[in-house]
Amino acid sequence: MHESAIALVCDITPWLSNSGKLILEKLGSRADTLCTAPDIVNELGLSNRFELVRSLQREGLPQFDELRGWLQVISWVYAFEISRHSLSAIARRAGKQPSALYRRVKQVTGLTWKQLTTSGLAWTMNAFLERCRVPKSYLARERPRVSAPATDAAIATFGVAETVLSPSGKNSKLSDQRRVYALAI
Repeated sequence: MHESAIALVCDITPWLSNSGKLILEKLGSRADTLCTAPDIVNELGLSNRFELVRSLQREGLPQFDELRGWLQVISWVYAFEISRHSLSAIARRAGKQPSALYRRVKQVTGLTWKQLTTSGLAWTMNAFLERCRVPKSYLARERPRVSAPATDAAIATFGVAETVLSPSGKNSKLSDQRRVYALAI
């Protein structure tokens, strides 16, 4: 996985503790290889896979297999947006069967590769965020209290918005727990 893609995921999940970011980095660095929960448990020095499950829950991240899938897909979309290489080319470079990657994209996002690349990296990151659970303690501590003009200025300056277009083109309101980030690369 591209280090920049890992950095993007860490940037859109500001509630993560250092251990949560370490889980993302370890899993992201091995996203293109066969990586199992026991492998990550050993790398992180955890006592067992149940401790990893509790850590993921505490951090508000999806379960291990789903998280690994999202990191893979985000990496592939990021690579596509940087180089415009097809998923088949990305698969061949990684020594994998293209059909396996196409199936993984559909399994994780519910979209085909063509739909996903049309939707872009920002949509992919937003969809990942919808699968995360922001801890209530973070929301109580970090919830911004801004007026509408300040929000409009933030959207214009930083691309932060409360609404995202779904692949079908319809607006999709997200809950107050979620922040949607429009990423510009």
